[in-house]
Amino acid sequence: MPYILQDERDEHDEWLDALTQGIEEDGFNCGTVTYVVYKLVGCWFKHDPCYETICKIRGMLAGVLSEFDRQFAFPYEDEKMKANGDVDLASGTLANMSLTGVRVGVDPDCDQDCCKPWRHEDDCSCGECNTVSCNEPNDIDIDNRGGA
Repeated sequence: MPYILQDERDEHDEWLDALTQGIEEDGFNCGTVTYVVYKLVGCWFKHDPCYETICKIRGMLAGVLSEFDRQFAFPYEDEKMKANGDVDLASGTLANMSLTGVRVGVDPDCDQDCCKPWRHEDDCSCGECNTVSCNEPNDIDIDNRGGA
């Protein structure tokens, strides 16, 4: 990750600070930042055009993304979740569908396992609540996207 030795950082910081200042003056425009990163990795690839270089570049970009998430994105999102509350996936429309596209009938007042969210039952078998059959035409089809 970006935690290289301090002398190596010192070698690069002057020109990196100048580059960063120029990009900042441009308002950190996504097009400009993308251009800079693309040109950097493009030159790296042209210096050594082979599959191994492609793998190194992809790995480096994935590492940068992971470290950015760890240092900045995840803490930011955690603060926003604390401030605004988590997304409630157990109520409303989301409670009645699963990632496989099978709708599950959920009665919030029923405590039977077959009525709990994210179960893959065709119908509730407890007989204590009103649920929706998974075979009704209004089911949401996430996986097949309308296909057979």
